[in-house]
Amino acid sequence: MKQALILAGGKGTRLKSITKGSQKVLIKIGNKSFLEILLAKLKKEKFDAVNIAVGYKAEDVSLLVSQSKISLDINLIYEKEPLGTGGAILNAFQYIDEENILVLNGDSYNDIDYSKFLDSHLDSQNDISILTKEIDDIRRYGQVITDQSKRIIKFNEKSSLNINGQISLGVYGINKNVFKNCANRVFSFENFLSQKTGELIIGAIQMDGHFIDIGIPEDYYQFLKIYKE
Repeated sequence: MKQALILAGGKGTRLKSITKGSQKVLIKIGNKSFLEILLAKLKKEKFDAVNIAVGYKAEDVSLLVSQSKISLDINLIYEKEPLGTGGAILNAFQYIDEENILVLNGDSYNDIDYSKFLDSHLDSQNDISILTKEIDDIRRYGQVITDQSKRIIKFNEKSSLNINGQISLGVYGINKNVFKNCANRVFSFENFLSQKTGELIIGAIQMDGHFIDIGIPEDYYQFLKIYKE
């Protein structure tokens, strides 16, 4: 059984000029919300269930899901307080039975088959697999450093250097056991990854397709131009 978790609990501060304070995953792309586009994609790619971690404006996400015509098993997992990306994943994993789960940021779109990505994660026997891409200018994203076996050995912070490199696309295959010794309840998953490169097997699975993060207005407008229903 294949399950996905969409992180949709943040306030989307950078997109506030467009969302006007509403939940960013509900932002309209034509006649659909961005969340509906993600759900339709996961259904097409044969996921059995999709879990959505919600916090800010959770009631609006709940309303959309209740009105959705997508025939998919959708479960909302609530955060009573902001938990950070890592805390949101840890909290959600309590309600998911599968051992390996696809985890997505709710404001990113990647032109790949997520089911095949999860299969690659399972085949790799990584503790965590990260979808990555080689791009010409890493300044906005930071950099992922790998060894010859594609194991990630370091995450470089964002810098002013205009260089090419490999970046994380915010898509993960995660084995639930990675959190078994985690004492924190509120934490950043990005920080967790940086701290665990020597302890866990964190592998890069590279893609060649198109990706976009609608978290800032410029990229939201770009997605409006390129997305075809």
